[in-house]
Amino acid sequence: MSEQEEKKSWIEEITRNLDFYLNTAEGRAKLLEIARRESKKVQEEALKQYRPRRNIIWLSRYCYTCKYFKEQGRRMKCEFWDAKIVKPFYGKPLWFLSFNELGKPIISVSDLEWDKKWIDVEERLIEMAIDRINGGKPYSCYVRKEE
Repeated sequence: MSEQEEKKSWIEEITRNLDFYLNTAEGRAKLLEIARRESKKVQEEALKQYRPRRNIIWLSRYCYTCKYFKEQGRRMKCEFWDAKIVKPFYGKPLWFLSFNELGKPIISVSDLEWDKKWIDVEERLIEMAIDRINGGKPYSCYVRKEE
């Protein structure tokens, strides 16, 4: 029996005998066991799909003069936090469509494109936002570059 058929069978079983599963101690115990087993399956599946995310920091105007700031082309990094630095309004979501066990569509974000804006905003507004990051103050890790 496939996993999909197995899910369908226990859902049908519970639906047919709802009084037993909700109104008896034995039924509730069985329902709790089914819920635990399904929860464990979902957790295991999520761990298979999990991809570690990088730490992300919003670009502050102080980052450019910090000793921990590194820039390679368009990519910026904070070596103190080992984090990617991105401008405000950047991080365009990549959407995907999946279906739950009942066939209902679910729209989710699979990843973010950090080099693209998620909303069309003028550069001057981005610069204004950069000036206001962290209340216009440097981050706590800020150490001025020695020149």
